[in-house]
Amino acid sequence: MSVLDKIRPAFTLLSVNVSLDKHLRAYIDYKLKSGGYGNASEVVRDALRHMKAAEAEVAPDIEAALLKGLDSPKKPVGKTYFKTLRKTLHQAAAPRHSTMQRLLAAARLIHC
Repeated sequence: MSVLDKIRPAFTLLSVNVSLDKHLRAYIDYKLKSGGYGNASEVVRDALRHMKAAEAEVAPDIEAALLKGLDSPKKPVGKTYFKTLRKTLHQAAAPRHSTMQRLLAAARLIHC
């Protein structure tokens, strides 16, 4: 078996059908017209790579927070605790959420 035969499976592209709303399709069309991509598959692959990288950045923080929580002194859990926790989680997610909202808004403007 040659070296190419060993590494070829890592470079095999699989076909997947994806349903998109008109705004996301318009955004893909916009990215294609901007000249940075050759086809819709390249746009989607790049978006998935960015999503994977963003998740990889957050994962160590989540693991560290969980480990810190396990080592912390036990506290009573009640409504106030969950209200504070919910607020903290919403604040942490806000930057990613607002970025997605801006991208969707841009796609809607382009499509109109």
